[in-house]
Amino acid sequence: MPDTKLFLPLSPRHLLFACVGYRLPQRGTTLSLTEAAFIRTMILNGANRYVFATNIQDIDEIKSRTVSRDLFDADAKLWAEWHESQSREEAEYPDL
Repeated sequence: MPDTKLFLPLSPRHLLFACVGYRLPQRGTTLSLTEAAFIRTMILNGANRYVFATNIQDIDEIKSRTVSRDLFDADAKLWAEWHESQSREEAEYPDL
């Protein structure tokens, strides 16, 4: 899909980036503060469970923290049953 942006944070100062249909930015390109803030916001909004950050100053303003025993228990149950459910799904997958 043209204009799709793909990025993967590698460290607090490095980001793997590509935009479909465009040439890659030159290696070593530094983002503007506006671009960096936008990407940081996208990472925070897309986070499902954990956010690892060296600067936690305004994370709560962008992505509020949810503390829930029910969510914790559901997540623990999901992981406890993961192997069994994956094995069952794989056994039911048709041979193509």
